[in-house]
Amino acid sequence: MAVAFDNVFFSILNNIKIHYIVYSEKAHLIEQNMLTRFNCKKLENNHEVIVDIKLNQLINDVETLMSFLNIEKTIVRQEELEKYNE
Repeated sequence: MAVAFDNVFFSILNNIKIHYIVYSEKAHLIEQNMLTRFNCKKLENNHEVIVDIKLNQLINDVETLMSFLNIEKTIVRQEELEKYNE
């Protein structure tokens, strides 16, 4: 798993492919909303890992939230994501 916020990138587990990164000053707000929305889908004994949700749904929900709240953000392009996954 990888976490990106406020221009900081942390690699928590090896051999995981990164599909989406968004930078925002409101990263904590986005994270808290997604964790609340998918509270019943969080990995047992872990407060930050969401399971059994399709990637496209999660990305769509994040983008919908950012649009609804008019959050300024930078979404990392696919070409840049490939650098993280090398």
